[in-house]
Amino acid sequence: MQHIDNTVILNHICHRRSVPASQLAEPAPNDEQLEKMLLAANSAPDHGNLTPWRYIIIRGEHRFSFGDMLAEALKLRNPDATEADIERERQKATRAPLIIAVVANPVMDHPKVPVIEQILAAGTAAGYLLLAADAMGFGSIWLTGPRCYDEHVKRNLGLAPHESLIGLINIGTPKCQPEARRRPQPSQFITEWRGVSPD
Repeated sequence: MQHIDNTVILNHICHRRSVPASQLAEPAPNDEQLEKMLLAANSAPDHGNLTPWRYIIIRGEHRFSFGDMLAEALKLRNPDATEADIERERQKATRAPLIIAVVANPVMDHPKVPVIEQILAAGTAAGYLLLAADAMGFGSIWLTGPRCYDEHVKRNLGLAPHESLIGLINIGTPKCQPEARRRPQPSQFITEWRGVSPD
């Protein structure tokens, strides 16, 4: 195996920051860069080698159609939404130059790999995608919210009934450096198992 500088990799992971979609501008990754990012994402741990995920690329003029669809979905699920609310929802599709919808596509009733493991694998692929974008000098953010669970949105993106939209990854060139974020210390979340306690 080729030697890898672990310090560089760990620093890269620890210093990754989400960039607000409003702060993501052109240029977006080109096709070659996008392929490298998705190749990295596909390196996620995957029990059974099922690749239980897929990607929907939304860019260029198609973002405006996507925005119209998001606005329509909001009107359907919330008839009391104001025109301002609807317009804000529409504009969420065009803040960043590239959106990658990450879809969990599990193999149902698999004899060895439960659906929850497959969805976790898809989520890991999304996380790897963020790291790859950052490593290539792009900013990114993983967005969810009601739109990701909306049946109108899922249907219009072509999702099958068993699929889940686990996130809309917004990617572009950051307009500014995101502020450093204080990470919690691992000791806050660690317990050490010392065997079964006697009854």
